[in-house]
Amino acid sequence: VTYNGTDWGQPATVGPDDLVSVSCLSASFCAAVDSSGNAFVYNGTGWSMTANVADGNGLDSVSCPSAGFCAAVGGSGDALTYNGTAWGQGADVDASALVSVSCANTSFCSAADFQGDVLTYDGTAWSHPTNVDPAGLASLSCASAYFCVGVDGGAKVFDGSSWAQPDDVDVGNTMESVSCPSASFCAAVDASGNAVTYDGSNWSTPSPIDAGHNLVSVSCPSAGFCAAVDGAGNVVVGTSGGTSTTTPAV
Repeated sequence: VTYNGTDWGQPATVGPDDLVSVSCLSASFCAAVDSSGNAFVYNGTGWSMTANVADGNGLDSVSCPSAGFCAAVGGSGDALTYNGTAWGQGADVDASALVSVSCANTSFCSAADFQGDVLTYDGTAWSHPTNVDPAGLASLSCASAYFCVGVDGGAKVFDGSSWAQPDDVDVGNTMESVSCPSASFCAAVDASGNAVTYDGSNWSTPSPIDAGHNLVSVSCPSAGFCAAVDGAGNVVVGTSGGTSTTTPAV
């Protein structure tokens, strides 16, 4: 489903299985992956399947800092990259299921698994997994090679060299997704319909923005605009002036 700044269009079926992640660089380039390892590219007009890039293994997350580079990770511990034309061979970089990847640029990505391990990509190869949160990580977002945030029940901040101890910013809830457009702003959403924000130093208290629903993903291109989606097909838009809830056409 695409949004043109005013309205949501009709859903387009682009593959045989569930789409699980999408990353959009601009109105003319997005990449998406599905639960069977297929990858798709959007050119501003329509979607096309690039390939089954994970040999039938499911992919869970994709991140594209440019139209010439994307990274995707999957539940079998595979990670692979896209060069603007084709996907490379998947590499088994983690014994656990990789659930999230975020690329600040073509030479820095970070990926996380369910065990709380984090790996980084330097433009050539992936590092070995390092455990930074024994409770596990559900999502991470990197604004640069010097700033990342990972979330689960708490939030952890990476400063370019080490990960801080977790802050329990959403007591009793599980945060599902985080988005950081800069080191001075992040937004995260949880399974109980709450959102929290980070100003570079402190986290806000949880704010209910979608009562009764499980918010599963959030994306913020700036501190003034975020969009979150829930498991019921609703979209919650947050701006500097407040929040509103819309439902895409079905």
